[in-house]
Amino acid sequence: MRTTVVVVTSLGLVACSGQPSQQALIRDRLLDYQAAYVEPTLRVPEALSDARIEEALPIPGIEEPTAGLYGGSFTAPRAETAARTIALPEARRYDVRGQQWLAIPQPIAVVWPTLERFASAELQVVGVETTPTGQALQAVISPRRMTELRAPTQVRFTVTQGLRPSTAELRVIATTGVLSPLATNALLDTFLAFMAEQGETTRVVSRALAQLDETSRMVVTREEGIDQLTIAASIERVFPVAADILQDLRALIDSGDLSAGTIQFRYVRKATEQRLQTLTFLNRAIATTIEDPVGRYELTVTPTRVGEVTLEITPVSGAASIGGANELIRELLDRLY
Repeated sequence: MRTTVVVVTSLGLVACSGQPSQQALIRDRLLDYQAAYVEPTLRVPEALSDARIEEALPIPGIEEPTAGLYGGSFTAPRAETAARTIALPEARRYDVRGQQWLAIPQPIAVVWPTLERFASAELQVVGVETTPTGQALQAVISPRRMTELRAPTQVRFTVTQGLRPSTAELRVIATTGVLSPLATNALLDTFLAFMAEQGETTRVVSRALAQLDETSRMVVTREEGIDQLTIAASIERVFPVAADILQDLRALIDSGDLSAGTIQFRYVRKATEQRLQTLTFLNRAIATTIEDPVGRYELTVTPTRVGEVTLEITPVSGAASIGGANELIRELLDRLY
């Protein structure tokens, strides 16, 4: 009986020696990644949509990208996609090379009645007139009203349409006496404060003023796939406003030269931001470490003829693109005023 058992055991050992080893029978799953591969992207039928429900119903504050994810020592521009709106910001005062004006994101039909109320309350109105491009008002300012003046000064306010429809531009010059740049800025600031106090007022719209608000001073053309924005205004008028709008778009301006008409800045495309929004916090950090989403661009403002300039944006880094440059031109077209 013992001999039989030994024989059977020996046969079993021989049989096992002909099979794969015990180590081969137990698969090492830690090495599965060596044979892994990326599945091709699924093609969604035309009748269906591949939109994610998270994109259609975003929850504010969830997985918002932060500047730290982009790496580097600078603050990443335009990190919050939700901050981008076409709504124009508040009125702004500019003082460039002796030119002073207010850029107001409201139509002439609103600004002009406000100016009339301001002049009647604060100044001595001499007369009003209609110009081919807007309205004008003559008034006298007393030194008691403005400490910057030494003698009564007669000034002329002009309200014309801004760079785009439904915006206005307010300027003031002295017709008699002297109105220093300091006094001009003080007068414009006083009107800004008055306009803010007025708030929403009833619009007094005349047919002539409504027609002025319908024209545009900007035209977009495309040459070899690159968009160009032509504006009927001087470089001093356009350059500072364009710089402000770039900052509104969360672009980070590195340098600017008014004499050369150039602005160097960094910008993240909308498509890139939307892609990052769909990733988890960790995946965004990995993606932005591998590929820097911040592109470097240059805006060039070139006078083409008297009273006209052309804006062109050029990509100057790997992360920048012609698509990003054209996107910025469209943003400027929608926001300049």
